[in-house]
Amino acid sequence: MKNGATPAPDDIAGFDRAIVLVDHSPSLKILMLTTYAEIAVITRAFDSGALGYVLKNSTSEEIDEGIRTVAAGERFLCDKVEILLKKSAEQRITLTGRERELLKLVVEGKTNAEIADKLCLAYQTVKGYRSNLVFKLQMHNTAELVKMAIERKLV
Repeated sequence: MKNGATPAPDDIAGFDRAIVLVDHSPSLKILMLTTYAEIAVITRAFDSGALGYVLKNSTSEEIDEGIRTVAAGERFLCDKVEILLKKSAEQRITLTGRERELLKLVVEGKTNAEIADKLCLAYQTVKGYRSNLVFKLQMHNTAELVKMAIERKLV
């Protein structure tokens, strides 16, 4: 762009257009309507200044909800994109062999003392591993940890 002029709409892609529009009007709220259901594209849309992301094959009700939500200044994802992002986040869980072994024993209902004995570790080491697992997997307690481990088939 020369001399700070805004390019003609046909000269730039949607993401770049969003950046230009938000730069010129920061209060502008953008809802992307697209056929692309790919994490890299979704991330780029939000990095470009979009507040919402809706697929073109979404229902008219969902598109309307996206418009209302973004107009109110809130973030919006259509259901299909939300599911895609959730699956992606779930797939990013990586546990070490020791963490997996410990999680399996926790799911089996073993106490820290029993786990320490079975794995030949100090009680405090097991307690630390267990706390780290709860934190790493963003759970609030052991019950949530066990439920999530079973649901996501981590053990």
